[in-house]
Amino acid sequence: MPAALNRKPSAILPDTMPPLRLGIYGEGGVGKTTLCLTFPNPLVLDFDSGLEGDAVLHVEGDEWTADQWQDLNALFNYVKALTDEKQYGTIVIDSIDTLCTFLRHQAIDIPAGGRGANASETQLITASEQDYGRVSTAVEIFLAKLKGLSKARGVHIVICSAVREAEPEKGRMKRTFDCQPAVERELRQWCNVYGEMVAVEIKPKDGEGEPTEGRILWTKVTDPARKCKSRWRALRPGVSNPTFDKISGLIREDNGQ
Repeated sequence: MPAALNRKPSAILPDTMPPLRLGIYGEGGVGKTTLCLTFPNPLVLDFDSGLEGDAVLHVEGDEWTADQWQDLNALFNYVKALTDEKQYGTIVIDSIDTLCTFLRHQAIDIPAGGRGANASETQLITASEQDYGRVSTAVEIFLAKLKGLSKARGVHIVICSAVREAEPEKGRMKRTFDCQPAVERELRQWCNVYGEMVAVEIKPKDGEGEPTEGRILWTKVTDPARKCKSRWRALRPGVSNPTFDKISGLIREDNGQ
């Protein structure tokens, strides 16, 4: 007898908008967190301790701030329980690069090769390849669980990151998430939309008056220095002054909903 399935196959439903798995990278202060907080009923995993200022005006949602590291599996179970209890519509990771730093510090505390226990507390050391491998594996598992939670509960996931500049001499040809290469590759596969958020100057159409500042979330490659992706035509090449309502509205309109 074949083993019983935990969940039976279900029909593929066309013309439906799946939950967004959005990845945003950009300079500090450009508005990444502000965009995240336009999403419905967010739970913010605030690794940057950065919820302040204009971003938190008129926002309904909750935050969780890490003051010491916890196991990612325990964190996922905590998030899942809260999502069920409080009916969160969005989970925000702000930011993935700081999360990776937490993980790397934890990995360094684990003896590896000739490194003694708690070496990071007693001597200046550099993370090893094995440490970075632990980080990428932990993030990959965590993201896979979040993707399952997103599909099962209809919860949107938004991941923020600082931007890593292109470094052609190191084989990094475009600006991207500020994470180690293995995590960056995983994010590019995991997201159904990702791109760089930038501030732009908008000049009046009539040529009169002062320029105003706007934001663009680039979701299609527009120059050799940018990495982006969108699974929806309506978001290409980018979304001006993006909010959840604008992004989801464009997708629904594109799908004739």
